[in-house]
Amino acid sequence: MAYGVANLDKPLTRDGVYLADGLYATLTIGAGDQARQIMTTLDFANAPLATANFVRIVEGKSPQPGGRGGGPPPGMGFGGPARPEPPPIGQVLDVKDGLATMQIVSDVQKSVAVPKLPKTTNKALKHDIVGILGLSGPNTFYVTLQKRKGLDGKYPALGR
Repeated sequence: MAYGVANLDKPLTRDGVYLADGLYATLTIGAGDQARQIMTTLDFANAPLATANFVRIVEGKSPQPGGRGGGPPPGMGFGGPARPEPPPIGQVLDVKDGLATMQIVSDVQKSVAVPKLPKTTNKALKHDIVGILGLSGPNTFYVTLQKRKGLDGKYPALGR
């Protein structure tokens, strides 16, 4: 099959195969067979403080000095031991009025969150579609399940 694809008259398109450059987060809601994943962009250009806090609480630790780059930790590459499933860091608090509200429950993540962020909004990203991720407090975030334009001036939208 690979030989046949390599000898096509026209190369195959790569549209939709690769994600655009940017910062992404994948949220898993539920467990086991009921788990659902939501992938969202993170708008670090228009909401830098809120996005940085969100990344920090999700990662659960301060960034390493000098950074180590991507990829698996040493000894965990191909042929190494499988990565253990990460423990849940949050829980769904409430789902009502077209909004799913979640909270970070891990003490490690709570300890690294910035206690008080300056109130900012993201003028480039509005709450006018389903699936907007936003930060409503130092340890709480939400995903819109319907249009919620009333949140535009209240909380920063981080991604969609």
